[in-house]
Amino acid sequence: MTGTLVVLALTATLALASLQSPGDAEAAEGLTIRLSETDVSALIGTSFEFTTEITNDRTEATLPLVAHLNVVSLDLKTYIDPEDWSPVRTLSIAPISPGSTATQTWKVSPILKGEVAVYIVVMEVSGSPPMATQLLASPSVQVHVMQQRTLNPGGVLPVVIAVPSLFAVAVAGMRFTRRRSTGAW
Repeated sequence: MTGTLVVLALTATLALASLQSPGDAEAAEGLTIRLSETDVSALIGTSFEFTTEITNDRTEATLPLVAHLNVVSLDLKTYIDPEDWSPVRTLSIAPISPGSTATQTWKVSPILKGEVAVYIVVMEVSGSPPMATQLLASPSVQVHVMQQRTLNPGGVLPVVIAVPSLFAVAVAGMRFTRRRSTGAW
């Protein structure tokens, strides 16, 4: 009988957790992270932005917060260096008043083809030396990165064609001038 109650309690807990919106994360301590995007398609070399909203549902202000952007490959083989994907990955956030929201904007520039997840970790910081007192991870933004094939990457095609052509014309001109001056046709 006790085993049945444990299974029922676990099932009820999981069912309640599944009711949460896919773009929200909530900590028991009363903070909620909402994402503006949950699914993005991008090309290598382009950028996209998304915002996070951290809401304080408590009756008192939060401590100062640190928000940190993370990027992980979903193929389980590829290492991603998040510093290559975003120039600003850590933001300091002033304490949030009760019932208020702080909004952050994140810019991500994919550099590898594949499926990745981008997510934010938020920590409350207090004390001296500073210590994280609470950790909250957002839901992830699923990013589908596609390779962009182009015939003229970076606009270099005219240079690639023109320089060797000019060199060939110069060499041919010098040969023509030398043969003409020596009379050897």
